[in-house]
Amino acid sequence: MISKETSDKLAVLGFDVSKLVEAAKAETEMSLDVPKLYTETDYTKFGNNRFTEGKTAMSEILSKDLNDKHSLGLEEKDRKDFNKVVEKLSEKAVKDAGIKPAEQVAALQEDLQKLKELHQREKSEYEGKIKDYDTKLFSTSLRSKLMSQIDGEYLIGKDDIYELFEKRHRVTKDETGRAVILDDKGEVMKTDTRDPLPVESVFKTFAEGYIKKDGMGGGNTGKGTKPSKFSKFSEFVAYCKENQITPNDSAGQKLLQESKAENFDYNN
Repeated sequence: MISKETSDKLAVLGFDVSKLVEAAKAETEMSLDVPKLYTETDYTKFGNNRFTEGKTAMSEILSKDLNDKHSLGLEEKDRKDFNKVVEKLSEKAVKDAGIKPAEQVAALQEDLQKLKELHQREKSEYEGKIKDYDTKLFSTSLRSKLMSQIDGEYLIGKDDIYELFEKRHRVTKDETGRAVILDDKGEVMKTDTRDPLPVESVFKTFAEGYIKKDGMGGGNTGKGTKPSKFSKFSEFVAYCKENQITPNDSAGQKLLQESKAENFDYNN
């Protein structure tokens, strides 16, 4: 039994506690809606803020170390300003040049170059980590979204279906953060209305090809009547199921291209 305290905490997170209890007791598999704790915008904002904070902290630490090493005498508020530290270094180089021009200028220029290289190296490394984090976040979010659309019995595991989908489709995100599918030339695949092909519809079609159909062990395999033109995506999928056609293979895609109506609706 789930305690009231635990039940209240789950409810705050958006879980339907009664359905969770029902699923725990059920003898057959049940699907539950899993609430999203954060939006895509929240994740993006978090990543950008972390990058900005890290870059600022790194620059401040390097600038302060350089100020202390060369005794530049900058005030506390200016010791973290990279541009002011560089400016003060240049002034010091000119001033010290009157005493030991070759040695002083060369040493300062060498330190300055090392600082710039280190700054760039740290910046590149941090940007790489942010990009890796963003890629993993996109992949995880997309998988969760697509997997929530399929239910029922399949010939193979649902995770296996998704892995096959990933291998056979190049899915990435465009400049707006939207998931899109690329063709062999690296261009975004589009519908007849020039909108990006809905990834959800493509995945659903792909998964339909692995649904465990009635009578697969033998029996009646009567053919369904094909309409003159498919007006919407669901009609195409229904026809494929009736006639044991895999929607996402070459035959299924050929059928779709030859039989879809002019204003074919990919979303219904």
